[in-house]
Amino acid sequence: VAGLALLAPELVALIAPEGYAAAAVITGVLCLSALLRTGAQVASAVVLHSPAAYRIWLASLPAAVINIILNALFIPKYGALGAAWATAVAMGLNTLFTVVLSRQVRVVPFRFGAVATLIVLVSALVIGALTAPLWARLALCVVVPLVCVAFDWRFALEELRRRLARSRT
Repeated sequence: VAGLALLAPELVALIAPEGYAAAAVITGVLCLSALLRTGAQVASAVVLHSPAAYRIWLASLPAAVINIILNALFIPKYGALGAAWATAVAMGLNTLFTVVLSRQVRVVPFRFGAVATLIVLVSALVIGALTAPLWARLALCVVVPLVCVAFDWRFALEELRRRLARSRT
């Protein structure tokens, strides 16, 4: 998702007519929204597979209301880009609310702090690079996975060992 966000200008230019160039930044922000939404989807699995599944609306409704309010504030001034940012903020809040709800339902041995740190880091990189030159965005496409591996190198090493052992058998 980070790669799509970082390379949105080139991808939009490749697949869309010339008049859609302004959609590149919007596409990058919407990719960021998808990244943020992924966190909510992971956390919602805990809630949805419990007797408290009916409570999932407690995480979604406040984020939806905030999205509507932000749309009313941002769209008149920023247009489609404002709507994209309102959606990104709402998706981030939905993830936060869903994680809080899931932790109330059941404590799962999941590294929410590590994942949250990576999401914030990737979000900051994407936001900071939305208007950067192509060479800088290409470099970040390499940096993001390296940061993820470096952040959790023990897991990555163990996964590599497990896959190598499986391939030998």
